[in-house]
Amino acid sequence: MEKEKRKRVEASGTRKRKRKRKRKRKKKEKKKEEKLEKREKSDENAKHSKELQNFIDKHENEGKNKNKGKRIISMKEWCEQTGWNEEQMEKYWAYYWTEVQKEELIHKYLEEVWKGLTVAFNGLFGCYVMWCQPSFWDTKLLWVQFPQQETWHTTAFYCIGAGYHMHRAVFQFFDHQRKDFVNYGFLSLSTKLFVCFCFSFNSKKAMVLHHWTTVGLIWLSWHYGLTECGTIVMFCHDATDFFLAAAKVSGYHHNTFFKEFFFVCFVSHWVFVRMSLFAWKVVLSSTFDTVPTHSCHWAWYFFIPGLWVLLCLHCYWLTFISAILYRKVWLKKAVVDTRSDSDTYDEQ
Repeated sequence: MEKEKRKRVEASGTRKRKRKRKRKRKKKEKKKEEKLEKREKSDENAKHSKELQNFIDKHENEGKNKNKGKRIISMKEWCEQTGWNEEQMEKYWAYYWTEVQKEELIHKYLEEVWKGLTVAFNGLFGCYVMWCQPSFWDTKLLWVQFPQQETWHTTAFYCIGAGYHMHRAVFQFFDHQRKDFVNYGFLSLSTKLFVCFCFSFNSKKAMVLHHWTTVGLIWLSWHYGLTECGTIVMFCHDATDFFLAAAKVSGYHHNTFFKEFFFVCFVSHWVFVRMSLFAWKVVLSSTFDTVPTHSCHWAWYFFIPGLWVLLCLHCYWLTFISAILYRKVWLKKAVVDTRSDSDTYDEQ
């Protein structure tokens, strides 16, 4: 009797185990099927995303006018371009505004947070380096000794700055690219012609020129023995970007107070440091206060033009800042990054 009971208990236990295994298999199969369905839907929805984006850019650029805005694209044009019906288009746009835009927003947010943290560290360390450097307070001391003295903090600041700017120069081709478009409709005809004449090149090329010029100046100043001058150049460039990154992060959090506060700090710091301090301490001093011994080196003929190129680029980007200030102060509109793509998440 006891043996039979044991057999019955063992048989019932094996049956329960088999049932559990079957349930687990069914759950796994359902999960796999759901994942496959989600992938198929996402592939179908994202299949024509590039074609749609090219279609949007093409028709918006064709329909742009000085007085008119972007041309409205009808549903028929969408369907003719993609080969979908109206229901499929509505499903795609629902997917686009929930999934694709969310991924783009997360990517931009993390990019700005990383940029703000690294630039904040570089700026604070640069303040310490400038405090310990007498030539920052008296620019005539820059050209007394050649080559200039190298200390541990200048070497560390050079390594950090070179790594950061080299990273920016390389990864600008892979990060989110801005359109850098400013509407100069409020300017007069003569001013428009002057702006178009001076700044007719694409601003993406301006960013490439700025990053690689900065990297070249860092290398030339190190090779040429002008380490103190190079530290001042890096100090004037790094600290300003922190306020812009903080304003963008505040905009992603929809905090208008801190967004406008950091934007005011960015504008004031840009005008004081990049336009005034950089021109006075570095560009004008290196052009007029140098001694003849510096001009004997071949790198000198690349170093001085590179500094003037950076100053001209600062003046170029000042036009974007002035356009944003005009929109905010006189037109009473939101502070919008005019270089950004035309989406709702790029309001800075």
